[in-house]
Amino acid sequence: MSTNLIVKYNHHFQPEDGYLGDCMPFYWDGEHHVFYLKASLQNKGVENLIWAHIKSNDLLNWEVLPDVLPVGQKNDPDEDGCWSGSVIHNNGKFYIFYTGIQGMGTKRFRQSICMAESDDLIHFCKSPQNPILLIDEKLYNAPGVAWADPFIFWNSDETSFWMLINCKSRKGISTKNGCIGLAKSKDLKEWKIEKSFYTPNVAPYLEVPELFNYKDKWYLFYSETTDFCMTHYRLSDNFRGPWRIPEQGDGIDGSELYGSKTIFDNDYRYALGWIRRKEDNKDSGQALWGGALGIPRKLIPQNDGSLKVYYPESWKTIKKERVILKPKCILGKLDISKDNFKLRAYEGAALSLCEVEQKNFYFSCKIKMSETTPYFGFIFRSKDNLTQAYKIRFDRISGKIAGYCHGISSNVFNTALELAQRPLNFHNKNEFKFEMFADHDIIEIFVDEEIAMSFRSYEQPGKWFGFFVEEGEAEFMGGKFHKI
Repeated sequence: MSTNLIVKYNHHFQPEDGYLGDCMPFYWDGEHHVFYLKASLQNKGVENLIWAHIKSNDLLNWEVLPDVLPVGQKNDPDEDGCWSGSVIHNNGKFYIFYTGIQGMGTKRFRQSICMAESDDLIHFCKSPQNPILLIDEKLYNAPGVAWADPFIFWNSDETSFWMLINCKSRKGISTKNGCIGLAKSKDLKEWKIEKSFYTPNVAPYLEVPELFNYKDKWYLFYSETTDFCMTHYRLSDNFRGPWRIPEQGDGIDGSELYGSKTIFDNDYRYALGWIRRKEDNKDSGQALWGGALGIPRKLIPQNDGSLKVYYPESWKTIKKERVILKPKCILGKLDISKDNFKLRAYEGAALSLCEVEQKNFYFSCKIKMSETTPYFGFIFRSKDNLTQAYKIRFDRISGKIAGYCHGISSNVFNTALELAQRPLNFHNKNEFKFEMFADHDIIEIFVDEEIAMSFRSYEQPGKWFGFFVEEGEAEFMGGKFHKI
């Protein structure tokens, strides 16, 4: 398969003429607008990105609107692309602040902050004053290179607009000195650059930063590709910090959902990110920039400020015909009572499988396991002899849930390839709620309406679906399999 193969998804949005990248969500007049970076079908990286635009009233069905920001002309500050930024409304006008890219692939490469404005949120005109903000080399490092992803919001406590910027500190080492810069303005036109807002010394870049207040807590989002390739968040009681990591982990998802930013619809806040594609549509392929829009994550704050994530109500409507599962015992012992499947393997493994079409489906159940059962989970898109299969594994020993493919991507020892993982708390737990969406090659999993995990399942070798347990017992209760 070629790298630029486009899949027509049933429910996940991906533009017909390219790939979706960083999202800039904006709620207006009862509708969810998502401005996003679009790469062409030929792109493997971030060359010649433009701003595109979709909108929805339910976060499921999207209307495609005209592209917003094209690549600039020769010698313009955005002659090689329009990268991430944000959208804001003020005094009857809409403003886009974005990253202009110039001199891509040359020694004169430069990032700068640019602006465009609109009266109708559809047609935007770039400012003739672009770039409107260049880096202050006295405060920040890497002149012209790391000065990107402006996030603008009105700070009522300071009675001024704030701009957070992905940049680099002048201190520290280059692999860890990524920081979030700060600029302030009273009118969105004249900006004063301030000292760094946040310098954690954890990554070379803190991409697409965002700061917001939600349910009496302040949240700081950023994404990084070095150690974990994921969206992180920090929380605080004050917009100035100090910022702390939530006890249950700081991720909205795992390594395959990137660049998440949020939208607030006056009831809930949702995080929107993109699921990475892989080269040649192979599970072992190199991760490429851009992909498809993931299921929006509904953010549910807990008493300590940590965020549970779940999917929007609208996604419950996509379930269609139900398929009755009739698994057969392959290994160990299997007891069946209506939609409940109990597996036992006090020594070794137990496995049950049934044949079912799995191109597009939703599956849900509750899992009840003994306190000593170390491993259990699901097999899907498997060949009947398991030589090729995908697996979702709950791992009590390592405290995680992970997705794997077996025998699909060639390696010397034919070992399983881990596709994604998320930390999972097993302490005093003997039951989990499990939900899974499979939309062609996109897999999205939700556990206990709290944890989400996404990955690709490109090679889809077989039609066998089932359950497994190792060294113990687990009951998969109320199992429901629907086409979507």
